[in-house]
Amino acid sequence: MVILILGLVAATVIPRFVYSGEMKATECQANIAYLNGALEARVQAGGKPPATETEFDLLILADREHFPSGIPKCPCGRHYEYDAVTGRVIPHSH
Repeated sequence: MVILILGLVAATVIPRFVYSGEMKATECQANIAYLNGALEARVQAGGKPPATETEFDLLILADREHFPSGIPKCPCGRHYEYDAVTGRVIPHSH
């Protein structure tokens, strides 16, 4: 009986841990795509891509038009890094 109960608990708990990691990675990828979209919109509007990560923080992340409810944050707590050479946010793995 105890083994049956432990099996049922494991069957419900383990998938939540496995899928939560996948969901966080998917959310992170979506945030990176959204940040890169904001960069592209700036360039298409005639602006230059930020020259440094500090400029990226000031010009893109502080833009309330693109982020009215706040800056997208990595669900795993990692910082999104900007690559001034490519003009894109660098994807990271979880």
